[in-house]
Amino acid sequence: MAPPPLPQDGACEISIFSEPDFRGTNATANDEQPQLGELGWQNQIASVQVKAGTWDFFSDPEFTG
Repeated sequence: MAPPPLPQDGACEISIFSEPDFRGTNATANDEQPQLGELGWQNQIASVQVKAGTWDFFSDPEFTG
């Protein structure tokens, strides 16, 4: 599957959810998130919806793991 196209302004967008199937508590981001644990999301993401751009995911803080 091809990644979603970048918006005309080149921004990326992603939504994370605490439950499977895009349910539960959610948050949207448009930029890097090196430490989601500090925002209360440590080991809490169950589903992800990429709305624009290409994203890399890491299991540990500061883009490691």
